[in-house]
Amino acid sequence: MSLTVWCLRWGARTVSLHDMNSSHFDATRRISSLFTVAYVIVKFCGGCEVESDVEEDGYADDSVPVELRGSETFSYHPVAPLQRIYSLYNASVTDQLLTQHKDEADWLPTTNSGWSSESGVVLFLEEKPQVTTAPLYRLYKGAPQREHFYTTDKSEGDAAVSQGWQYEGPAGIENKIVGHIYKTQLPGTVPLYRLVRWNNNTSDLVHRYTISNAVKSSLEAQGYTYEKITGYLYTSAFPKVAGGHVFGTRTGCDGVDFRDCSFGLFHSVASIGAKPAGKTKQVMRFKLWTPDLFEISTLPPQQVESRDHIFFIPRGFTQINPENLQTAKLHGIGLVLDGGTGNCGVGQQKPFLEEVWHVPQHTGCNFSLLESPDNGPGDNCGAVKNTCGASELQNNRWYDVAITVSDSGNASYTIYEGGVLRAANSVAYGSAPKVNEYPFNSATTGYFMTNVPPPDEQTRDHTTYVTNLSVTWE
Repeated sequence: MSLTVWCLRWGARTVSLHDMNSSHFDATRRISSLFTVAYVIVKFCGGCEVESDVEEDGYADDSVPVELRGSETFSYHPVAPLQRIYSLYNASVTDQLLTQHKDEADWLPTTNSGWSSESGVVLFLEEKPQVTTAPLYRLYKGAPQREHFYTTDKSEGDAAVSQGWQYEGPAGIENKIVGHIYKTQLPGTVPLYRLVRWNNNTSDLVHRYTISNAVKSSLEAQGYTYEKITGYLYTSAFPKVAGGHVFGTRTGCDGVDFRDCSFGLFHSVASIGAKPAGKTKQVMRFKLWTPDLFEISTLPPQQVESRDHIFFIPRGFTQINPENLQTAKLHGIGLVLDGGTGNCGVGQQKPFLEEVWHVPQHTGCNFSLLESPDNGPGDNCGAVKNTCGASELQNNRWYDVAITVSDSGNASYTIYEGGVLRAANSVAYGSAPKVNEYPFNSATTGYFMTNVPPPDEQTRDHTTYVTNLSVTWE
């Protein structure tokens, strides 16, 4: 029997979990933000994986606000980072329209001019430019051709203008785009194919765009020629990766709380199954790539660091009561990938090991920040160990990560890049509690991952991709 989450909620504002004076809050806010964002109703059932399922409108399908004690209401409505792109086709003039404007997509089929929606075609682009994207320009050529044309190459668009096309959209070239499409294939994305055919009736080219290999083959059978991949995109409002996870933040969203601008905030599995006889440790392995979590030195000083960090906790335990956050429970030992929060020194992007917990019934220290001293008034958190790695991590590198936690509370990690060891460390936390620590529970069989944006400190957009995730007993 295992603990399984069946309803996931995230907080809409910061809540003090215990008496945090200013000096102690500085040391604990990273962990406290984790508990103030997760409100989970739990029940016992078979082990299963937890995800926050999101509909196309960008809201969790179970995101009914949770009533807490008193008149307070908390809910988490992550704002979708991607915008829906609608595809329509007009067979009478062999023209395909891609638009981000739902009103336009709904109106055209009512005009009796031959337009119809391409049902089943679901496309999503970034609404704002990212380091991984390029603008997808929209152009149009009037009668007799009557054709839309889309390109990420501004010089190609300008050349088309010299042949009779014009950029289509509100004033300003930056507004004459459909959205921002990925320049290279990122985990979970699909290619947008561009095909072309000569139209004898109009003495001009006709272009079609599709993400379907079957449609691509059908068009080629009709005389179209495959021309290029225009870019890459997702088919859901929230990026998803099979066998992995995507963490990200899009600053300045329309959310009620700053956490609403973060997506993929929490991924939890209550149990991977009972530990087999003779096995003594749980090992989490995955590949990781990010274009912008770590330092980008070419940005303005205030945006060089993302100031976010991601937790990977094997043998982790979570139990959160939506009726009273003071009863929230969380415990685990694992790896933290740091995007410049200062935990390993100012400007350092080093990974580090950490044991974290929040157990309100425990009379000692409720938070453990073991990479640095935590001696706020009234606390005596022992077992301070410096676990920061020797090497910084960088963007645009594929890393192979392995994290191990043993029955005895020993933790270690290795991070390789192309077979070369880039970072490693280990620490013996021990299964017995230190002074005021909560004891490590070797019976825990689950794990969790989360990024915990510090309150109001997100400096810029960023995304991190986790693929090839596996968690096993060894």
